[in-house]
Amino acid sequence: MRKVKATSGATGEEFEALKKKAREMGATTKFSASDSAEALNYMALAGWDSKQMMEGLSGVMDLAAASGEELGAVSDIVTDGLTAFGLKAKDSGHLRTF
Repeated sequence: MRKVKATSGATGEEFEALKKKAREMGATTKFSASDSAEALNYMALAGWDSKQMMEGLSGVMDLAAASGEELGAVSDIVTDGLTAFGLKAKDSGHLRTF
């Protein structure tokens, strides 16, 4: 999560919410909290703010689980795809329909 903090610039409550989300996803999905943090870092590298990262993580994880690909790689692909289609982070789960 240190990378996420440095890359995103999230502080205080925003960073705590991101940490909580990564832990939650690590506890409730096939991916670990570390995997979740890697995905969040790719989102931050794409310029997503904390709110977008929180909205997009579930969809990215669903796509990664369905494809069998690494979560970080899928996060990178999704952020690029959403930008290309002019979609928002909350639409991340819909990329599988394209």
